Amino acid sequence: MSFANDSFMYHMNLDPNGAIYFRSWSTSKRVWTIDAIIPSTTCDVYNRCGPFASCSLKEVPLCNCIKGFVPRNNTEWNGGSWSNECVRKVPLQCKGDGFIKMQKMKVPANAEQSLVNEKNCPKQSIMVTAPVLGVAFVAAICVLLAYRKLKKRPAPEKDRSAELLYKRMEELTSGNESASNQVKLKDLPLFEFKMLAIATDSFSPGNKLGQGGFGPVYKGKLPEGQEIAVKRLSRASGQGLEELINEVVVISKLQHRNLVKLLGCCIEGVERLLVYEYMPKKSLDAYLFDPLKQKILDWKTRFNIIEGICRGLLYLHRDSRLKIIHRDLKASNILLDDNLNPKISDFGLARVFRANEDEANTRRVVGTYGYMSPEYAMEGFFSEKSDVFSLGVIFLEIISGRRNSYKEENNLNLLPYAWKLWNEVEVASLADPVVLDESFMQEITKCVQIGLLCVQEVANDRPSVSTVIWMLTTENTNLPEPKQPAFIARRGVSEVDCSELNQKVSINDDSITFSTPVKDSETLLSNNGIFRFGFFTPVNSTGHLRYVGIWYAKVPVQTVVWVANKDTPINHTSGVVSISDDGNLVVKDGLNRLIWSTNVTLPVAPIPNATWVQLTDTGNLRLQENRNKGEILWESFKHPYNSFLATMIIGTSNRTGENLKLTSWRSYTDPSTGNYTAGISLFPFRELMIWKSNVTIWRSGPWNGQIFVGLEDEVALLFLDGYNIISDNNEGTFTVSYATDSPMYHMNLDPDGVLYIRSWSTSTRAWEIGNTIPTTTCDVYGRCGPFASCSVKEVPVCKCVNGVCAEE
Repeated sequence: MSFANDSFMYHMNLDPNGAIYFRSWSTSKRVWTIDAIIPSTTCDVYNRCGPFASCSLKEVPLCNCIKGFVPRNNTEWNGGSWSNECVRKVPLQCKGDGFIKMQKMKVPANAEQSLVNEKNCPKQSIMVTAPVLGVAFVAAICVLLAYRKLKKRPAPEKDRSAELLYKRMEELTSGNESASNQVKLKDLPLFEFKMLAIATDSFSPGNKLGQGGFGPVYKGKLPEGQEIAVKRLSRASGQGLEELINEVVVISKLQHRNLVKLLGCCIEGVERLLVYEYMPKKSLDAYLFDPLKQKILDWKTRFNIIEGICRGLLYLHRDSRLKIIHRDLKASNILLDDNLNPKISDFGLARVFRANEDEANTRRVVGTYGYMSPEYAMEGFFSEKSDVFSLGVIFLEIISGRRNSYKEENNLNLLPYAWKLWNEVEVASLADPVVLDESFMQEITKCVQIGLLCVQEVANDRPSVSTVIWMLTTENTNLPEPKQPAFIARRGVSEVDCSELNQKVSINDDSITFSTPVKDSETLLSNNGIFRFGFFTPVNSTGHLRYVGIWYAKVPVQTVVWVANKDTPINHTSGVVSISDDGNLVVKDGLNRLIWSTNVTLPVAPIPNATWVQLTDTGNLRLQENRNKGEILWESFKHPYNSFLATMIIGTSNRTGENLKLTSWRSYTDPSTGNYTAGISLFPFRELMIWKSNVTIWRSGPWNGQIFVGLEDEVALLFLDGYNIISDNNEGTFTVSYATDSPMYHMNLDPDGVLYIRSWSTSTRAWEIGNTIPTTTCDVYGRCGPFASCSVKEVPVCKCVNGVCAEE
């Protein structure tokens, strides 16, 4: 190996600490600048986590067994000693086993390379024997080594290869991606997360282009100068690996001037990112609904946009080698290039049809109310005509310059308002004044008529996209008369992800009495419309288990804040929540078996209607007496789960015996009791703690009366200004509550053991993460041991404090 650069002022140096430093001389600063360090992080250290384990600085703890394996010694592992390897959960079955593709895995130093290629690898069992640290182990692995050619300048990410390891896994191991995903992953153009972080300046707010239902989009620039748009999927969004792979596989096989071009993706740890060509004019809605920018869109431009969207949709439906139903066509998913030409984007919800398939049915309705066809929103049926309905809504939005949710006279939104004006022969009143011109009125009227034809209630009455294009581009004025459109109620939500179709009915009340139980198909709604209570199935879960809980009603993605029967789900939709004879709130299944109860004893003998339940505006579910001035007998705020809401209290008190903690879900799709808890510890110091299976993994440092001394300045100030902290040594009480009473602000303990502090952005209509705890690998408790400091800015991250040296 030699330098491609022949400059004498560039060198690589192996320092006494065992790190290789790449240095170049800066003539302006007259100092050596460090360009790179190897190893760069603690995860680069060979065998850092032992055999069959992965290391990631983004996870806490940073070492985790790979899928299908568990720690050999749980006590050592939980204590931070990770070198004693992971072992297989289930022995290999020899038949029916499969492979999982893993990236950036280092194989044993003396592994023997197999001549089997990647195509044949999953079909064979290649046994490689390799001694590791004096212990011989046999692994069924298939190693594929790829090398990249050194060039004068660093190659773009797509030309860089990494070691690939196909690790033979048992077919039924929990959490594995499906076999179809393994096949799809091999075709994905991949980027490194580090490269995308550099390209977007660490996803800085200044580079943020917008916010979609699944996460923010950032502008970036690759090393060779190409501008890109990077969509970073939020873990709270509900879009998982399946949707991401679906989007990449679908769009990577499509090429059309009216479809956005996908450059690649990134799947690293919990990160899910999509890389698109950069559209300088952003999305159609950014112009169409902005009073200033909409003036740029004259009628000729709008007509060109309408036609371009139609041609892109026709390609999806008929002209590509795949038959694709988009399922989420809307103004915000139409991007504009420099010349304001439209490009359809966001294929995460798209479905590929077989050649002989015309429609399909789903129990999981995903998309955006207002753009959804009635047969899809109400029954789950979707087809080409579902996209045509969405297209018709976009027609009317482009013509009018109004959102479909915009309320006109008599409180009518766009569709009924357009229908009313059409019947009154007042189409000119619908058109945006910016485009209103007598010379264009015939064309505008025709587009309104086509738009209304597209949004007719019966799917078969709607024209195909090819017919729409024919109507747009011919002089034929004998178009069919439209029938009444379908008026789909929005229910106050702009984007929804309905786990079950039968969860549509709301009794629009905030209380339960002895005579008014709540069935599976019904929900309670808080008086302010912010919270719902009822049955739900977690988004992206593979089963149909039903849980009873509380979630945000006006948030585009499912955000559950409390679960009652977390460890005892119901496997059908016949459950009921009611007031029992003894006055408790109970959950029962269809066989009248008790699933969950508040389990309190009333002060006096219970009688019918002795108690009632209310879902308050703060998201607190309260069981109250009808007598004794409505005494509160039980409340969900005193039985918290994974979320910490405004007006809630977390803490401990020796006087009351209360010890209120947060507990994580087992996984993002499984609400059962997880491995992590977060709360207050009084001994030996009063501080915030996070535990994993009762082992401390994070500490805030002691409370000194003003701040927690171990927190980073930004987080310490957050607790100083944003929370009310009560410390009473006499009563042995230490509690934390929010200083704000806004219900759209909460802290959530995620299944990975990280506390996320989130607030709702009304402008972007998404949860924005203010802070995370722990923040870095140095926040991990005991990371560097006694008398040592930790800094992510130094290599190695751990150093002994002054006056102390490491033992030999």
